[in-house]
Amino acid sequence: MTVVQENIMDIESIQDVAERVAEDNVQASPELEAIYLFPSQDTIRLVLLDPVTIPSEQMIPYYFNAFPQGGVPYVSAIAVIRPEEAFILPPPPDWGSWSDTLRLWPKG
Repeated sequence: MTVVQENIMDIESIQDVAERVAEDNVQASPELEAIYLFPSQDTIRLVLLDPVTIPSEQMIPYYFNAFPQGGVPYVSAIAVIRPEEAFILPPPPDWGSWSDTLRLWPKG
């Protein structure tokens, strides 16, 4: 297997785990309007759009260690912002841009 193939597998695996994490967040907080994934090769980086969170001036992620025993073998970063702040607030510097995101929830 080449390095490129391994990296592609890592990205797909991260996306699969990120989808499970997103579903868990929706179950815990049904008011969420959407969840976006900022692609990464080694970290799950999610933005949750929550209409009941307080407005913010910047996107500040909370980081969580990998938890392989719980099915999350990657470091995770989750930022919670209001829906109207999506695509307006700049993501953290190393996250890329909003145009790079994949909407994980709702699907479609």
